[in-house]
Amino acid sequence: MKIILKKEDERKLETISDKLSTIASVKMVEEQQPVRNPKAQGIGLVKPGAGGEKLLKKNVNTFIMILIIILICAGVGISVLYMNVIKDVSGEKDSLKENYSSCRSALENYMDVLSMTEQELNSTSEDIKKYDTLYEEKASLLENVQNDLQKTSTELTSTKSLLNKATDNLKKATQSLANVTSERDSLRTQVDKLKADNAKLELLVDNLQDDLEDCE
Repeated sequence: MKIILKKEDERKLETISDKLSTIASVKMVEEQQPVRNPKAQGIGLVKPGAGGEKLLKKNVNTFIMILIIILICAGVGISVLYMNVIKDVSGEKDSLKENYSSCRSALENYMDVLSMTEQELNSTSEDIKKYDTLYEEKASLLENVQNDLQKTSTELTSTKSLLNKATDNLKKATQSLANVTSERDSLRTQVDKLKADNAKLELLVDNLQDDLEDCE
């Protein structure tokens, strides 16, 4: 997780560091100056043994003070960073809560859509099964109709053949009837002629009988 400092916090840290650096510099300058004995006259410097011991103690105290100042600065910096981290974590927590809520809402919507889609899919599957059954029934019916049509076509062909034969027989019978009619007409003509000849013969016989009677 990245720690992001605000500009105000950075300025505060810089100000605190500058102040602590100034204090430390002043202490160093004061400690580096030689300690004068108030009772001494003229130059009046402290004896080397006692002055070196005091200077060492002051250096140790200065080092401890600088270390304490550094620890304080570090504590302040860590506190500021910790506060910023807490703020960032809180913000990210709120953002995660919002994202979780939105994701949960989206998931619920997707689940509703999935449920509706499953229902539609089940309905579609049932419709497909119905159409498959209907298709099988219609296919079976079509096959039966085709078989019946083929049988009817065969019967029609046979009937046409019989009809052609009957037509030929009818033509032959008509021709025969025409021949018979012609022969009948010819025979009637011959009969009429024979009747006429018979009448003439009967008349001739009557005449001959009359002549015969006259001759007697």
